[in-house]
Amino acid sequence: MLYAVIFCIIMGCYFSTRNTPAAHNSTTLAWIMFALAMVVGMGDMLGGYDRYSYCQLFDWTADDVLAEKNPMSSDSGIMGYSHEMAYVLINVIIAHVTANRYIFILLLTLFVYFMLYLSLKDYLDNYPLGLLMFTALYFFFTFTYLRQVCATCFAWYAYRYVIRRKLLPFLVCCFVAYKFHNSAIIFLPMYFIPIKKYPKSLVIKVMLALLIIGSTGLSASLYSIYGDASGADERAAQYEQTGHNFRLDYVIEVFVFLYVILKNYDRIPNDVKHIVFLNASLMFCAILLFFVTNSSAGRQSWYYMIGIIYTLSYLVTTSNKSSKLPLCIYILMTVLFLRIDILWGDLINPYKTFLTNGHRQNDHIYQLYEYDDNYDKNKLYRPLFYLK
Repeated sequence: MLYAVIFCIIMGCYFSTRNTPAAHNSTTLAWIMFALAMVVGMGDMLGGYDRYSYCQLFDWTADDVLAEKNPMSSDSGIMGYSHEMAYVLINVIIAHVTANRYIFILLLTLFVYFMLYLSLKDYLDNYPLGLLMFTALYFFFTFTYLRQVCATCFAWYAYRYVIRRKLLPFLVCCFVAYKFHNSAIIFLPMYFIPIKKYPKSLVIKVMLALLIIGSTGLSASLYSIYGDASGADERAAQYEQTGHNFRLDYVIEVFVFLYVILKNYDRIPNDVKHIVFLNASLMFCAILLFFVTNSSAGRQSWYYMIGIIYTLSYLVTTSNKSSKLPLCIYILMTVLFLRIDILWGDLINPYKTFLTNGHRQNDHIYQLYEYDDNYDKNKLYRPLFYLK
């Protein structure tokens, strides 16, 4: 219910501010992003296994800090992510101010949403519409995929350097993203994609070719190559084994996005900013099709998702009064929002914060993965704030 209320509030902001200066009020954007961050950050282990895994690693890191041991020694748990040192470092930094997993999640979430706020503020012209798309496409993932969410926020920040053609700061952002999650290597080509509007016929042919290749399952083999190259072969194998079912929902989602974009192709200006985000939106679609048989690999499209958000919001904002596009996009985003809300089920519903002890009834994830029963008795039993 809470998530539906959030979506409806943002929807109300969108409809009440259409074609008004209030649609570009950065203060309102900041408050809404802060509210979303608090909903995510205050959540009590929502989202599934990943939160428990990351929190246990953080607790071990904080234990080392409190014991005045080196948390980055070769035998420490967090060094299992030694090939993603940005994530190691942010764990160590937060462990110097708190030893409580809930405060860790809250601080990390606030950092992520601050970075996302900077990107949405600088790129979008219609904040409520962009937020509506953000909530439908990405919001739920910030509950659980901590490393990749951190990587994504740096990738989105880097688009300003693609637009300004500043290679060095772009590479720095890419490197930081890569060191949060090695999958961010897929974002590196963004800078080098020629800034031009490609013929619609070419776009369609390329997308069809990628769908055919993806349907064969060939793209799944890239995970083993990635693992060998990054040294994360065990985790890459886990990703590769997550699932190889043909994702019809990916295909439908891409078809709808491409239909809207190509139908309005001539309305997209030829300036650098619009073309960069147009190409990013096409990359988003291309990756979904290329990884159409791998559930985990679809997450690689997140690095390009800001392109979809920007391009669709521009087309809706600049559509004429008689256009049905705004209503179609609203319906599409509602469907995408409900898809995750319903499919994730008890992973996120009902919502519960860590301000109350205990756990949700019939929470099978808690039964499977809770590693410290003391948290169930007192969420704040570990030290909350200190300086070490």
